[in-house]
This record gives sequence, C-alpha cells and structure tokens, in this order.
Amino acid sequence: MKVGLDFRIMLLKVKGKAVSIDETIVGKVTRDPNNFEKDYILISNNSSDFNSNRFKSILTELKIEDSSSYYSNIIHSIPTLEYISEGDIVAVNCDGVINTLYRIDSYQNSILATERCNSNCLMCSQPPKDRDDVEYLFNVYKQMIPLVPKD
Repeated sequence: MKVGLDFRIMLLKVKGKAVSIDETIVGKVTRDPNNFEKDYILISNNSSDFNSNRFKSILTELKIEDSSSYYSNIIHSIPTLEYISEGDIVAVNCDGVINTLYRIDSYQNSILATERCNSNCLMCSQPPKDRDDVEYLFNVYKQMIPLVPKD
C-alpha cells in the first residue's frame, strides 16, 4: 500500500498484536537498530532486531507466530507503519493500539487534558467518550513531555 502525504496527516492510530506489554509504553520512534539513545521505540521488519533490550518496545509489520515465549514488548502484525516518522513520539498500549502523540513534522500538535467532552461540535474530530481518562492521560503525558524537542 502506497502511503501519501494526506494519509500520513490523517492516520494517528493503528493496531497490531501485543506481546508481553503490561502497561503503556511511551517513546520516540527510530528506524535505526544501532540507535543507543534511551527512550526509543524501534520500527523494524528485520526479525534479528527483535531480541534487542536497548529499546522500550519494537513495532513491526511482520506476523510473528508463537511470539509469547520468545519476545517481549513487541507489537506485530501492524497493517502499516509508513506514516510514523523518525522522532515522532508514540504510546504503545497493552491492547496493541499505537497512538501517535507528537508528530515531529507537524505544527498542529496538542495535548488534551481529557477526552470527556459531550459537546458534539460538528467540526470536531474527537468523538465524545464517557470514561474517566484523566489518570491515564496524565501518566502518558508525564512520559511524553520530556521527550518533546525543546524548540
């Protein structure tokens, strides 16, 4: 599937299959398996990278059979990862959902204190949610904010 600019701008969430992820992991994205900086999440379709303990998590489009006994902190079988750029910040959830929190190439990044809005504004793409998400979002943003470039 060819990903165009319009697709990259619109896609902020994908879902794969999580392996041994117990809590939300927040980190910067890299595609470089030789990156030795901390707080990075590796995107790789090379299975030889999957045993690396240097990364907070590994994301792959590959389908991994019987992965529970071999790997940890991996999301596999992701439909596409082309929309994620080097340096973007993502949240990897234990249900396999990957949320893009900060896009390095965007001037439109924002932080929502809560997603509990019931105004149903016509122009808003945020659907109303009736759940207490304040603690979850606080924990995610507490990890994300130090990773955002200072400039």
